[in-house]
Amino acid sequence: MDINTAKSRMLATCAILTLGLGLFGCGPHVYTTGNRPLAEDLAKIKPGEQTRSQVREILGSPSSRSLYGQEVWFYISSTQQNEAFFATEETDRSVLSITFDDEGLVKTIVNKSKEDGNTIALSEKKTPTAGHNMTIVEQMVGNIGRFNASSEKGTSD
Repeated sequence: MDINTAKSRMLATCAILTLGLGLFGCGPHVYTTGNRPLAEDLAKIKPGEQTRSQVREILGSPSSRSLYGQEVWFYISSTQQNEAFFATEETDRSVLSITFDDEGLVKTIVNKSKEDGNTIALSEKKTPTAGHNMTIVEQMVGNIGRFNASSEKGTSD
């Protein structure tokens, strides 16, 4: 085998590897976050039968809990997909809520998906704050006389 054939084979191999890695980088990347209980574990939870500790043992700790009113545990999960340089898109969402009664038994189980959610328009309004923004000159002049020698390390009054 001569040097030209070896060089052309090496160049072809590098080109194929580069193309393969480039295509691999453009493929979709799927990210799952949160706590999504398995269907078989969720089937074990029956309203009026399980307590909080039994639910925690079967499903694990909740993602969030209600802060007031009835005690509700939320198991929240999301699946997102990112392809090449495009923005990340949420492809799936699950919010499982388990409500407990006053005795600590499961009262209701509700599972909501992305389709059950509502789109909320963000407001562009700004909340005014007290005071004003100081310029750099105002900050520098305002600091004159604020430092005294007794605050330096190693000196005491």
